[in-house]
Amino acid sequence: MLNLSNCRRVAVVGGGSAGWFAALELRKLFLDKVEIVLVESETLGIIGAGEGSLPNFNRALDRYQIDRAEFMRETRSTYKLGLSLEGWRTGAKDDVFLHPFAFLSQGVDLNSWIEPNGSYPLASILINQNLPLDHFPDVWRLYREGASQEQAEAYLQEQLKQYSVPPMAFHFDARKLAAYLREVAVKRGVKRINAQVNSVRLNERRHVTDLILADGEIAVDFVIDASGLRRLIIEKALNAPWRSYSEHLLLNEALPFFIPAQTANPSLVTRAIAMKNGWMWSIPTQERLGVGYVYSNQHTDREGALLEAQKYWGMEIEPVNHFSFSPGHFEKVWIGNVMAVGLSSGFVEPLEATSIGQTLVQLARFNQLVSCSDGIIPQQLVDEFNRDITRHWDGIRDFLFLHYDTPRQDTAFWRAASSAPAPASYAELKRTFKLRPPREMDLEPYRGGTFSLFGPTSWMSVAAPLGVLTREATAADLVPLSTEKRQQIGEFLIQVDRRMTAEGYTATAEQAQAPQP
Repeated sequence: MLNLSNCRRVAVVGGGSAGWFAALELRKLFLDKVEIVLVESETLGIIGAGEGSLPNFNRALDRYQIDRAEFMRETRSTYKLGLSLEGWRTGAKDDVFLHPFAFLSQGVDLNSWIEPNGSYPLASILINQNLPLDHFPDVWRLYREGASQEQAEAYLQEQLKQYSVPPMAFHFDARKLAAYLREVAVKRGVKRINAQVNSVRLNERRHVTDLILADGEIAVDFVIDASGLRRLIIEKALNAPWRSYSEHLLLNEALPFFIPAQTANPSLVTRAIAMKNGWMWSIPTQERLGVGYVYSNQHTDREGALLEAQKYWGMEIEPVNHFSFSPGHFEKVWIGNVMAVGLSSGFVEPLEATSIGQTLVQLARFNQLVSCSDGIIPQQLVDEFNRDITRHWDGIRDFLFLHYDTPRQDTAFWRAASSAPAPASYAELKRTFKLRPPREMDLEPYRGGTFSLFGPTSWMSVAAPLGVLTREATAADLVPLSTEKRQQIGEFLIQVDRRMTAEGYTATAEQAQAPQP
C-alpha cells in the first residue's frame, strides 16, 4: 500500500515535454496542498528535431487550461491533421496514402456512421474504394492542395459544428514546447531546480527517500522519473525488467536534423517518408522542418543514413543529434513511490507520434487512480495500473507493426521488416480483418483503462492501403444495415461518382460500386 494522502513533496526528475506535462498533471492532482519540484539540468539536451502529436494532445491543452493561440504562438506550432505515408508500398513517388484524424467529406461525418456493433460501414467502404486522395476525406484535399494554416483553421471551424474538441493535433519545436510548458508550470507554483540528479537514496522498502544532487539532497515522498533515455531511477536504481519489442520492430537508431521549409505553406500532415533502410519524419514548424532518419543499424550506419538523407533533400545536412534506442517498455512503470513517464518508461519509435501521446494517456490514468483512491493506493491498484500501461504499449506496438506489414520488397530492410515475426495479438487481428473491418471491441484489449490512441478508422486507414484489410471484407459492414441505411450509402457513393466525373476522373467499375454483402 502507498499512502500519498499526507505527502509534502513530489518531485519530477527531468524536463522536456514529458517532465513538464508531468509537473502540470501533479499540480492539477494535488492542487496547492503539495510542493511540486522539477529538477532538470540545462546541460542535458532534448533528443528530437521537431515533434508531432496526436489528437489527445489537443484535448490535453483543455485539460491543463492552456490557451491554444498562446501555445501556437510561443511554440511556433502548426496544425496537424494526420500522417502521410510515402513510399511504404512500392517506394515510388506517387505511392502515398494518409492516416487522417477526422473523416469529414463534403459535409458528411463518417465517424457518425457507427452501428450498434461498433462498425463504421461508410468509412470502411470508402477507405477501400481506392479513390484519388483529392476526394476523400477533406483532409486529403487540403493536403494535396498545399493548403495554408488559414484554410486549415476554416476547416477546423467546420469541425467545431460537430465536435466539441476537433480531432486535430499540432507540429512544434520540441525545445520551444518544453520551454513554454516550463513557463506555464512555474507560473502555477511548480518549483524548478537547475541541477543534475546523480543518484537516489532508497529505504528498506526500496522507496526513494532523497534525490542526490552534486551539491545537496532533496527529500521526496513520490517521484516521477522523466529522465529520458538515461532512465536514472526506473532502470539504474530499481532495476525494472525490460520488455523488448525488437523481434517485431527493427528500427533502433535515429539521426535528427533541421532543414529550411520546402513549400510555401507548412504541411498539414506529418510526412513519413520511406527510405531504403527505414523512414524519415518531416515535421513543419512556422520557420523550418524538423526531420529525422530512423533506421535499422543492421542495414546501414550513421554515415550511410546521412548520405541517403542528403541525397533525398539535395543539400548538406548537419545532424543535431544521433541516438540509439531499443523498442520496448518497462514491465512495471510504477514501482513503489516511483513512476516513469515518457522515454523513461519506454519507447517504440517515432512513427505516429506515439511517445507524447502515450505519456498523456499514462498521466491522465495516474491522476484518475490516485484521486479516486483519495491518495491511499493498495498494491493491487498499482499492479492493475501497470497492466493497463502494458496493454496500451501492446496496442502501440501492434498498430506500428501494421505499417510494416507491407508488400514492399525492394531492399534488404523492407524484406526483413515485412517478414518480421508478428505479435500473436496482431496476427489474430489480421485474420479477423480478412473477414470484416475493425470494431471498437477488437481494440478493447489495448486500452490503458478507458484511454486509447488509435480507433477503428485509424486501423482501417493503414490496413486498407497495405492490403491487410481487403475490399471484400468491408462488405461485412453492410450486412446488419437497414434498407434505409444502405440506400443512404448508395446515394452518397453516387454523389462521389458525380464529383469525380465532373473533375475529369474516370472510376473503374470496381471503384464505382459499393461491395456487395
